[in-house]
Amino acid sequence: AEPEARAPPPSRRSSQSSRLKDAPGRSSQSSRLKDTAPLPLSPQTIKKRPFTPKPPPPPPETVKKDTAMALPGGGTNCAYWERVAADYDCEIMDTLTEDKGKVLRKRLRDCCRKLRKTKGGILALDAGCGAGKWLPFLGSLVDDLLAIDCSQKLVERAKRVYGSP
Repeated sequence: AEPEARAPPPSRRSSQSSRLKDAPGRSSQSSRLKDTAPLPLSPQTIKKRPFTPKPPPPPPETVKKDTAMALPGGGTNCAYWERVAADYDCEIMDTLTEDKGKVLRKRLRDCCRKLRKTKGGILALDAGCGAGKWLPFLGSLVDDLLAIDCSQKLVERAKRVYGSP
């Protein structure tokens, strides 16, 4: 019988990691990490996960009757405006005061000046007049002014402060 071919016995290699293992301040784990070579990353070795879209967000909660200025879909929340009518000046930006550059007033004057060139008077509608802060200014520019708001309390306040337009 022929003798079997034997693999040579594993050689004991003297690696730098075994020397580092005994060095003070070195852990055996760090020396083992140095012995392993980094794995090559190629498109073949990276498993591609299929794209899964995120689920849609849950539907918005139902709006409480008196906590939002507007309702979903763009409607006006009259219950909110009734609730804030007493503190309207604190709650809502004063657009006349905020118009420091008088841009809004200038544009309204320009529009009314152009309308004056046509026959007939100028009828204006202040839809959402609130407490009526714009009524004196608008009234000075037009012949007839109609002011409406969904909050009866704010309409009453506008009548009380500025009179019936």
